[in-house]
Amino acid sequence: MLFPKPGRDSRLVGRVTSTICYTYCILKGMTTPVPTRFSDEELELIDQLVRDGVGESRSAVIRLGLHHLVETVRRRQIGAAIADSYRDLPQTPEDDAMAMASALAMTEAEPW
Repeated sequence: MLFPKPGRDSRLVGRVTSTICYTYCILKGMTTPVPTRFSDEELELIDQLVRDGVGESRSAVIRLGLHHLVETVRRRQIGAAIADSYRDLPQTPEDDAMAMASALAMTEAEPW
């Protein structure tokens, strides 16, 4: 049936079209599997995290671990950049005096 007949057949085509759209949306949002090998001990640790409710599945626990690792590396890089900038342009006694004056002014402005 290439062209639907008016009435019942057109409703069928509408359902098929919505099913195809729904399936496409699901497939578009799916993740890509990455085959990985874990030792029995590592799997036991992952399974324990699942039992403890850290994630709903092994995949969820592994993804969460990846997100934590990415955040840790990002924070370490930011910290290194800040430390490098202080090494490249260290604070001067004038900077210290200005910081102290600002701190005193903020403290004095408090209503206590």
